Amino acid sequence: MNKKYTQLIYKIIFSPFTQIVLCTLLLFVEILSIYFKILVLCVFSLQLLRYYFRKTAFNSTHSFWYLIFFVPILYFFLCSKIFEVYQINFYIKIFLFIIPIVYSFYYYSKRNPSTGEKIFLNLICYYFIPFFMALNFSFDFSKPVIKEFVVIDKQKNSFGSFNTEYSEYTFYELKVVPKIIYFKPFFQKELSENDYKSMLLKSAKIRSNNLVNLKGFDYELINTQSLFNIKTQKFIYIITLKEYVEPTIFKVNTGIYRKFNKGDKIDFEKHKGLFGIEWYYFR
Repeated sequence: MNKKYTQLIYKIIFSPFTQIVLCTLLLFVEILSIYFKILVLCVFSLQLLRYYFRKTAFNSTHSFWYLIFFVPILYFFLCSKIFEVYQINFYIKIFLFIIPIVYSFYYYSKRNPSTGEKIFLNLICYYFIPFFMALNFSFDFSKPVIKEFVVIDKQKNSFGSFNTEYSEYTFYELKVVPKIIYFKPFFQKELSENDYKSMLLKSAKIRSNNLVNLKGFDYELINTQSLFNIKTQKFIYIITLKEYVEPTIFKVNTGIYRKFNKGDKIDFEKHKGLFGIEWYYFR
């Protein structure tokens, strides 16, 4: 093949614009699809090949701005996409995002790296963590543990932070209970006036209007009916109850939050992970 065309192919394949396009596509495909797997391999493999061939399609100025400006932005969106399947604390996500950026700026301030060092820095700092985490779930073919739930409530919580300026962060939550509990039928219980008062006294400690404690167990109080017994000259109470369990709270992304509404069934899949790092998926 003509050397001119070979160089042109190298420039196209290893161009930062190619990386930007591939990473952008990665953000819009279904996270468990075959396309996601292919794109993840392509994005990281191109960086490895680029380092091996020491090829860059731009001069040092362009490469500098690509590494300093575009890569951190791509890294932020890549991590946001990949961490969707992990129940990772918000501050850990921020830590994982900041460390490569801080290190790259420190590296540039101390040294004048060669083309190969720039590519290697780009590869290790910005691509290794998301690639490792993506491989962990993309190529995990183990059988998941599936738990069935029903959404009983959903809410979003926001809090502000004053550092140099005000910024607001929003967390999305789904409150769920096991499906088998949610669809359990109501049952009725007849109580004497003394037993009813004793139940209310114990239930006052629960601090919830619709929860009652009966014989050491918590129940959701659906309905109460009082009847007067003429013979005993006392009231009897017929209460309708439902078994109660403490809701599980899932912190989810905006897509999952919008997909499921109150009363919807939701399957929670817990996977072992290719490298032993557990990940989760909602269906």
